[in-house]
Amino acid sequence: MATISNRSHYEHTNSPKKILIVIFLFLLALSASAHAISRHGEAALQASDACSNNPVLVAINPETCRVAIVGETQEGKYAISINDTDGICITCFIKEKLQSLAQVKNYLLNRGYIK
Repeated sequence: MATISNRSHYEHTNSPKKILIVIFLFLLALSASAHAISRHGEAALQASDACSNNPVLVAINPETCRVAIVGETQEGKYAISINDTDGICITCFIKEKLQSLAQVKNYLLNRGYIK
């Protein structure tokens, strides 16, 4: 006698579509946190705006499951927003010393976001 299972073999996979949906939800939930504003001031608000309106890179830290969203400000500087697994902004800031996207990628690589 055959047994019928309701579980799909796709149930536990992380398809690209699911990952894009999660990233989209992170972008929607992106806002400056209290920590970001208290530590980085007005720059945190500018960073949040850049990451929301002009994202150029999204990276996930596989160890913490945090998401780094990189945005470019109107002045051409790079902003980084770090979000938790629920899409809540932990911190966001502008990296004044990072002048190119390659430097930003290296910064994220050193912090475990890019493997």
